Amino acid sequence: TRGWCDIGYNFVVAPDGRLFEGRWARTYKPWETHTGEKDGAIATGAHVAGFNSGSVGVSVMGDFTRARPARRARRTLVRALAWEADRHNLAPRGRHLYRNPETGLTARLPFIAGHRDAGFTACPGDRLYAARRRIRNRVASVIGAGKRNTVVTAAASARRITAGGIVRVSGRLATRRGDALAHRRLRTYVRPDGAPWTRHRSLRTGPKGEWSLALSPMRDERVAVAYRGGRRTWGATSDTVSVRVAPLVGLRLAGGTVAGGVVHYPRDTTSIVVTGRVTPAHSRRAVKVVIRKSGASGDALEAAGRAALDDDGTFSATLPVSGTGRYRAVAKIKRHRDHATGRSPASAFEVDPA
Repeated sequence: TRGWCDIGYNFVVAPDGRLFEGRWARTYKPWETHTGEKDGAIATGAHVAGFNSGSVGVSVMGDFTRARPARRARRTLVRALAWEADRHNLAPRGRHLYRNPETGLTARLPFIAGHRDAGFTACPGDRLYAARRRIRNRVASVIGAGKRNTVVTAAASARRITAGGIVRVSGRLATRRGDALAHRRLRTYVRPDGAPWTRHRSLRTGPKGEWSLALSPMRDERVAVAYRGGRRTWGATSDTVSVRVAPLVGLRLAGGTVAGGVVHYPRDTTSIVVTGRVTPAHSRRAVKVVIRKSGASGDALEAAGRAALDDDGTFSATLPVSGTGRYRAVAKIKRHRDHATGRSPASAFEVDPA
């Protein structure tokens, strides 16, 4: 009726006790990130004007002006509120100074509040609103001693590697107080650039909560680790770790004679043929081949050219040289959306004076 593209509530409780999720009200897991939204963002609801950000809106379906919600609906409402309160360490019977993270608006409110506590409305109905103290007590009872919140960290041994190299991603699983969670199962997820998140493998934490994973990505990759939680602990997801991968660029000087690690050419040489390969192959891309000549005041640009990559990643280029002297040749492939800049080792050659 309002023409919205979705429902404004984060959760909706049906009369039969089913719980529906509307707008996302929790941090995205790696495999849950929607392509149309910013990574790690939490959607803002539309449940109470001025208080949408920094809060969670739960709707109970029905008119509760004179009637109470069905028993199944009440039970689901309590369990949903207990889940939210416990994992965020909120006291169900407590109050706090609410602060809107977007506008700065402040108000003194209960942690579990009715719609009319923050706006001029009859919602959620007199009968349901009158039950708020009983609901808070039941939420506190469900939580009991409460589960422990957990934190799983993740960091890479290097932020940039060359294709074929190994990067180690490691971290620790612990409670928020710092107590190690040993021998717990973790799930690792990877996302090569341009591809969706996929489950990689499972592993277990060590005696001090530590974990480690070795990867050898061929393109840029993101990694995250998730702990699903247990009977006494809430789950947790690590921050996303990004690793940039530079293609392996090989370069070879055609012809000539090798002596002392330097390729030698006769004095009448006017051009050099450079060949090579980029791994992994990037068809329909190109490398830039640069030749610099050594002089008394340092290296100077001699020649540069673009060489298209074949389907198997090979390339070839012919570049001019200006007489005798020592030169260095390098091939580069520019940074792209799925890889870092790749560069070959410098290859030295000399056009001999005699």
